[in-house]
Amino acid sequence: MQGPEKIRILFIAGFGPIVHDKDSSRKLYVKALDIPFKEESGGYLHTNALQGAKEFALWPLSQAAESCLVTAPGRIVCRRPAPGLSSR
Repeated sequence: MQGPEKIRILFIAGFGPIVHDKDSSRKLYVKALDIPFKEESGGYLHTNALQGAKEFALWPLSQAAESCLVTAPGRIVCRRPAPGLSSR
């Protein structure tokens, strides 16, 4: 596969794997990979200290689900942000 020759990628804006087990994920990323994170409420860990990524985060599954789904009486409905707007 060939791509455009004159495109140069400078960085990714952000990346955040959704993690099921916050403690195991923290062990892997902080202790084993030595990534320095800032911690926000609810255990959301993020950093802008990784070369090539403006922001890297560990997104707890419970927060990801809450951001993407909202419960209505008896059902789950997917929220969709307006075009061009972030859901965070």
